[in-house]
Amino acid sequence: MRYSLSIVWFLGLLVCWAPSGWTQSPRASLQPSPAQGGDPLSYDVQNPLSANPHTPILIALHGAGSTGKKMGRLVKRLMRLPLRVVLPNAPFPTRRGHSWYQIRRASSDSDAGFSVARLVDLLETLRHRWPEAPSPYLVGYSQGAVIALRLTAEHPQLVSGTIALAGYLVPDNLTVLPASLGAPGLFLANGRRDRTIPFQEGREAAAAFRVQGYEVLFVPHGAGHGCPRAIWKAASRWLKGEIHGFSTSL
Repeated sequence: MRYSLSIVWFLGLLVCWAPSGWTQSPRASLQPSPAQGGDPLSYDVQNPLSANPHTPILIALHGAGSTGKKMGRLVKRLMRLPLRVVLPNAPFPTRRGHSWYQIRRASSDSDAGFSVARLVDLLETLRHRWPEAPSPYLVGYSQGAVIALRLTAEHPQLVSGTIALAGYLVPDNLTVLPASLGAPGLFLANGRRDRTIPFQEGREAAAAFRVQGYEVLFVPHGAGHGCPRAIWKAASRWLKGEIHGFSTSL
């Protein structure tokens, strides 16, 4: 079932489980949606059979030039957790999908900031829709991982945990707020052969959170910009451990 909070805006995910690298969004400049003034993100929802008002929420953020639905198929097949999965579309339309920001351009910082602001609005919408559920968890791939990391750095109180697959910091000197009681844990994974996002940038992102007191699990792997199936399984195990009472409440 589709829930449209307005017109479709956002970004797209590239297929993440194959071993080869992936192309990025079109090189042409991103054109903001006509409603860029602040309209909400459109999104889809996948509900487990066991869904109830307390079911934890996982917000899955696709990569450049993809869609929430494509990310949803990956999450459903590879994570296999009984969570309510929310699948937003990024706010910048591209030829075949949506993007969260323009990659490594002068506007990257401001575009990513705009996307994070729209995502914060979505979190507020979800809080009103399912008020008895805990704060959402985030999982993002590539650009989606970048947005997940930035939201966690700037608004740690809004999320319960974050999984960033093939991500980095935008900007690279992003200010990470100090961890406080109840701060979210993070699972980061980056490929040593990634030609799109250098491995070192992922490691630096993990360090930026650790130095501020966050509990971070950084998992290197031998693939490129894709996400091997083993990494998805590791992320699922990590998330299962993060959700208190997983075996009984879900």
